[in-house]
Amino acid sequence: MALLEPTNLLLLACALVYALIGEPEDGAVLLVFVLAIVVLDGLQRHRSDRALAELARLSAPRARVLRDGVELDLGADDVRLGDRLRLEEGDRVAADARLLEGVGLWLDESLLTGESLPVPRQDPGELIPAGSLVAAGRGWASVTAVAEGTQLGRLGHSLGTVEAPPTRLQRRTRRLTARLTLLALAVCAGLMVLQGVIGGDWPPALLAGLALALALLPNEIPVVMALFLALGALRLARLGVLARWPAAVESLGSATVLAVDKTGTLTDNRMAVQRLLTWPDLDSWNPGEDLNEPWHALVEMAVLASRGDPVDAMELAIQRLAAEHLRNSEHLHPDWPLEREYPLQANLLVVSRLWRDARGQGRLAAKGAPEAIADLCHLRPEAARGLQQAADRLAAEGLCLSRWASSVWRIHCVRMFPKRSPPPSAPECGW
Repeated sequence: MALLEPTNLLLLACALVYALIGEPEDGAVLLVFVLAIVVLDGLQRHRSDRALAELARLSAPRARVLRDGVELDLGADDVRLGDRLRLEEGDRVAADARLLEGVGLWLDESLLTGESLPVPRQDPGELIPAGSLVAAGRGWASVTAVAEGTQLGRLGHSLGTVEAPPTRLQRRTRRLTARLTLLALAVCAGLMVLQGVIGGDWPPALLAGLALALALLPNEIPVVMALFLALGALRLARLGVLARWPAAVESLGSATVLAVDKTGTLTDNRMAVQRLLTWPDLDSWNPGEDLNEPWHALVEMAVLASRGDPVDAMELAIQRLAAEHLRNSEHLHPDWPLEREYPLQANLLVVSRLWRDARGQGRLAAKGAPEAIADLCHLRPEAARGLQQAADRLAAEGLCLSRWASSVWRIHCVRMFPKRSPPPSAPECGW
C-alpha cells in the first residue's frame, strides 16, 4: 500500500511536526502531496488490475456445451453440473467430466499429472479432468465438477497459499536497501540530536532530521531495479523473446549458456495444400494450376476421409481446396450418411470413414501413414516400397506433416471400396 511506504510515512511525520509547532499550512501542503501520491497509486493499481482481469478473461478456456438441447459457447466459469461438454482437438477441458462417447480421443493431462505423452480415453465413464488438452479425436462428456470442485481447482486452491520466494536479485536489493536505510537513519538521528543539544530548539531539529532522512533514504533503488528489468524485457521482446516475469529477465541476464528447442513456436495454425500426387503414375499438381481429372477423384476422397466439421489444420486445408475447385460438382456428397468411423489405433496408423452412397453401396475413405495404407490395401512389397519412397520425397521437400511419431510421416492416401461394406479387418482395395 502506497501510504505505508517509508517516504510517505516521513512526509506524514513532517506534517504532524508542523501542526505541533503551529504551522498548519505547511503541514496541509505535505498532506496534500501524500494524498495525491496515494490516489495516483490507487488509480494505477486499479487500471493494472482491470487490464490483468481482462487479459485473464480473454485467455480463459472456452467450452462448447449442450444444455437443454441448445449448443452454447461459454466461458469456463459458466459451465454447470450436468452440461454435455463437447471435446474437440485443441480444446482445453473446462471442467471435470465423465466420457459419454469418444472417437480417437487422446488427452494431454500433463498439466495435472505431469505425464509427458497423451493418453487414450475411449471407454464411456472414464474421467476427463479439467485442464486436459485434447490432443486428438473428439467426443462428448458429462460435467461432474466445476471450478474449485475439480481436481485442478483443488490443487490450485492449495497452491494459492504458497508464496513465491524472492529472487536472488530481490534478496540482495532488499539487504542493501535495509543497510543503507539503517545507516541513513543513524546519521539523521545523530545530526538531529546534535542540532537539538547545541541550539536548544528541538522541533526545528526534528524537522531538519526528517528532511535529511527524506534525502538520504534509498527509496529509489527498488524503482531503478524494476525499471532496468522492464527495459531488459522490452529489449528481449524486440529480439523476439517473450519474458512473462522479471525473474526470467534476471536469470537470462546472468546466463552464460542457453539451450533451447523449438517447443513453443508461435504459428498461425493454418495449412494449405501444396501438392497432389497420384499413385502409381506420380502425376503432380501444384497451386495455381487447373484442377482436372484425376485430381477431382483424389480431392473427393480426401474430403470423405476428413471430418465434415474439421478443426484439424490439415483437414481445414482440404476443405478449402474442395470448396474452391469442386463447388457445385458431383464430387462433393453432403447427403451421404456416415455409417461408421474407424479411429486411429496404435497398431494401425490410419483413420477410416465408411459412407453409404446414393445407391446404398459402402464407400470407405482412409488416410494415414503410407506404410499403414500399404498394409491396409495389401500392396505387394515392391509397390509398398514405391509408395514409401514417394512419401519420403514429399517429406524431403517439407510437404508432409510428422504427427504421430518422429519416424511416421502422415500423408493423405484415400481409397474407395465399391459394391460392399468393408469389414473391420483390412479389405481388398483398388487404386
